[in-house]
Amino acid sequence: MALTTKTPDTNTSNKVIDHIHDSDTITKCYSLNIEKALKKKLDATKRTEISYEITGGGLTAELDAISFELLLFACKTLYNDMSNVRTDISKDKGGNIVQYTFMVKDSINGGYTINLYTTRCSMLVNGKKTNNFIHKDLVKIHAIMRKTNLNGLKIDKDNLNKILADKLEHIISNVEANNTTSVDSNSVRCLKCNRNCKTRAVQCTNGHWVHYSCEKLSLTEIQNLPHIDYCCKTCSKQPITVPYAITAAEALLREETIDDENCLVCNDVMTNDKQACPTCNHISHNKCFNINSDQCYSCHAIEEQRILSENQTQTQVENETTINKVTDHQTDVSHVDTTTIMAGKNNLCNGIQHTTPTACDKVNNTPQIIISEKEQEQQNKQKELKQQELKLKKREEQLRLKEAVVNDQSKDKTRLYDMLYKLEARNNELEKTVKSLYHKINNEDNTMNSNNETRESDRSSSNSTRSNNDSLANAIKEKVSSLRIYIKESRQRNRSSY
Repeated sequence: MALTTKTPDTNTSNKVIDHIHDSDTITKCYSLNIEKALKKKLDATKRTEISYEITGGGLTAELDAISFELLLFACKTLYNDMSNVRTDISKDKGGNIVQYTFMVKDSINGGYTINLYTTRCSMLVNGKKTNNFIHKDLVKIHAIMRKTNLNGLKIDKDNLNKILADKLEHIISNVEANNTTSVDSNSVRCLKCNRNCKTRAVQCTNGHWVHYSCEKLSLTEIQNLPHIDYCCKTCSKQPITVPYAITAAEALLREETIDDENCLVCNDVMTNDKQACPTCNHISHNKCFNINSDQCYSCHAIEEQRILSENQTQTQVENETTINKVTDHQTDVSHVDTTTIMAGKNNLCNGIQHTTPTACDKVNNTPQIIISEKEQEQQNKQKELKQQELKLKKREEQLRLKEAVVNDQSKDKTRLYDMLYKLEARNNELEKTVKSLYHKINNEDNTMNSNNETRESDRSSSNSTRSNNDSLANAIKEKVSSLRIYIKESRQRNRSSY
């Protein structure tokens, strides 16, 4: 069974792709979780359409399982014979293919890279010339996908997705059953550090195990464990919602590239001194955890931001409640004063019927004075309440402005935290490079000093040999001259004797 596509620019009507042009195999430093990968593939079979999104990281796309295979086939078909395209196949430690990468190079303006992730049936395109892919290559790829057939028949994506989903569900159920039956007492792992809990561990009321050291239990707490039903700190804490939004491209890259060999906080290689964060469940160094909150520094910063926003919201609600109380009090005061005045009028009128006209005149003057005083007090109270209401409104506006400023500052604080962690990791790398360069410079200085010392020793030895040779030559000359004189004297003696 082979996928074929119609190519109008060639003589043959069908073309079968069974190889990849200029391909290299890259082995990733992690092992793929097969069960998790199968569940992702099952989720992909339930998609009904191809969705594209342009983000800050490039162009992202999510496809159903069959459309993803057609897309992969179309990319191989399109880029197979291009000389400026390099294709890489990425595999995990077990040899499972996790990613196809097509790097299209342009020597003038730069190119772009197409990443196809097999586990999520998704695509990420980034680079300087991503627009060329959108306006040119993507149109050709969709044309190839439409023309592709299976043994001469048109491909029914919905039917094939259903068949694939049924098979995946059957496989996943078998894998889960095998995992359940294969678990024994020796394979029980700690919830935080993910290591075996052979000794010095306690079982939580929710069924999982944690080490004493991971829970940071004291000696007294350990001694009391047999007498109580222990609930671990992770379960006793309420779930925390993390108000942190990431782009689709970043989420895609994180899920495909994340592994347990590096710490997510400092990005250094993991050691035995590690534990899992109760909030995000990622494993990090013990030094990368906050002592008070028992969280990694990333989650601790996000939690502080969440608490700050909740406090601001609570303050705003309290201010609104105060304003409502003041308004209700104003209504009650006016109602009470009016009722009191009307009751006073009725009582005065009833008293007038049983008195003489002179007394009635006196009584009528007294309530008028009382009523005017009460009206004046009521007006003063209303003025004071209006002033307080205006002050509260001004205070509310100031609080809103401060809240807006604090929200902006909190967003900047979160960004600064992220930048700080990245810069710290970069600083550690630069310190390592500086140390290595410093060692290299010292080694070169030592070699240069040793070379200079050897040269000076050679020069001194050559000077000493020259002086010895000169003295020896002078001695030889003196002996030769004395020998000549001796020979001349002997010749003269012989002549005189003859």
